[in-house]
Amino acid sequence: MKRKMMRILILSILMLSMLSLPSLAADVVIVNGTILPDGVITEGSYTEGYVGIIGGSTSTPAVSVATALEYLNGTIATVSEMRAEGSLNSYMMKGMLADLERLERALVASGEPATPQVAAVVANAEKSVKGLSIAEAVLQKISDIKSQYNLESIKVEENKGIAPCEPFTYGAAVNPNLKSFSDVPPGRWSHIPVMNMVKAGLFNGVSEPDSQGVAQFSPGTEMKRSEFLTVVIRFLYSKSLAAMPAGETWYANAYELARQNGILKANEFAYENLDRKITREEMTMILIRAVEAMGETIPDPVPLSAIADYTNIAPYYLTYVRQAFAMGLLTGYDEKGTFKPNNALTREQAPAVINRLLDPSTRANAVGGDNDKVETYEDAITIYEGETRSNRPAREGDIFVKKDGTQIVLKKGEYGVLGAGQGVAPDLGLMNGNSTVAKNKKFAYDNEHYSFKDSLGNDIYNQLYQVNQITGEGHWEYEWDAIFYNYQYPEEDGTYEKQPSPDPYKLWYWRSNGYRWIVSY
Repeated sequence: MKRKMMRILILSILMLSMLSLPSLAADVVIVNGTILPDGVITEGSYTEGYVGIIGGSTSTPAVSVATALEYLNGTIATVSEMRAEGSLNSYMMKGMLADLERLERALVASGEPATPQVAAVVANAEKSVKGLSIAEAVLQKISDIKSQYNLESIKVEENKGIAPCEPFTYGAAVNPNLKSFSDVPPGRWSHIPVMNMVKAGLFNGVSEPDSQGVAQFSPGTEMKRSEFLTVVIRFLYSKSLAAMPAGETWYANAYELARQNGILKANEFAYENLDRKITREEMTMILIRAVEAMGETIPDPVPLSAIADYTNIAPYYLTYVRQAFAMGLLTGYDEKGTFKPNNALTREQAPAVINRLLDPSTRANAVGGDNDKVETYEDAITIYEGETRSNRPAREGDIFVKKDGTQIVLKKGEYGVLGAGQGVAPDLGLMNGNSTVAKNKKFAYDNEHYSFKDSLGNDIYNQLYQVNQITGEGHWEYEWDAIFYNYQYPEEDGTYEKQPSPDPYKLWYWRSNGYRWIVSY
């Protein structure tokens, strides 16, 4: 509680310091709690628009109505929490007022009438501040929006209790030709839960099985809200789902059933935003409600100290995350319980949590459970060519799987460089926060992993990742330097453009217009 109060105090001081600025040369934009230059938009839990703007021009690009509602929902949750604790202040009221003004701009820009979801969220906002003397401006703005869009006449869908689940037919949708996945082999941490959920008929591959029954699963692909929600509804209400006529989209019926059965509330997950990635914190909300539908008793949440990065979890989802940890549905990325709430849920993480939902014996707090834990920083990992991943840089002993299925055990070459001479680029696609390793791009990451190093021990922050266009071999720039300093230029002359040199690494090619050998990136 003391840590939470301190966090709220720091937030209040920060807002006070910014609001006290008379004017700024350029707009100061706050996006997901980060101050950015005017016009910059970053990806986080929500990927559109500005959270707030202090100083300079007060006009901002209108976001979609659905996005504006999600921002307002988050603020409502924070305000409600602070009000319950007796710590609510006028600066949070300014934040809610900014959210309401954003919603108003979004409604104007859309040119469409207000929806029941708009009415529901505005009603929740009014309820969260009703009777507060410091909320005069907020209540006036709410009154203006209600009057302008005639919200009183819109029937607001009541938030329903969680409906009991239906009997699940295990294995009903299994592809009989599917035997295994080339990219989720035995020994990979997710192999057991992936195969369990495929056998249950809840997941499938992303390709058709070949003649040997082998398909691709694409374990590192980020899941969308629509995809995870559909899997959960397919498990909870498969009979009802099968009885519905085709919807306008493949996920429309699952969304409708989620609303009907209380898995989603009236103010959550706008239909038009279902194609967004689902974050790990959003996933826990659906997961816990699925547990309720199954009739299980939800234990008291774990203490905040059990989750190392709990301060990064949005208040709207914090209780759900803590409950999921308490049930053993989640284990975190390490022994400290690091959760990474804003990371996207991947296709191999989703079967792991759904497997724990279906089979309590696999939960982290069960005897013999947690046999499908996530990879830790220390474990050897399997890296798949062309896939985005969010674990750590490659190390000696990791396995690199090429697109043709060839597996290469990474090792250090004679100059101490990982993968030298092996013709692979193992760190392409490494993701941390909003930064992903790409060819000839500098890599910047969040403070959580400031100690990421290349194979020579150099910090990879702001290093280029360069890939030899002839061999496909990729290294960080300091690693390439080590190779260049230890290797001599080829002595043989080339005869045409881009002729590879005869050296074993083929690091150079002949550039005819310059009559010289140059490094091939």
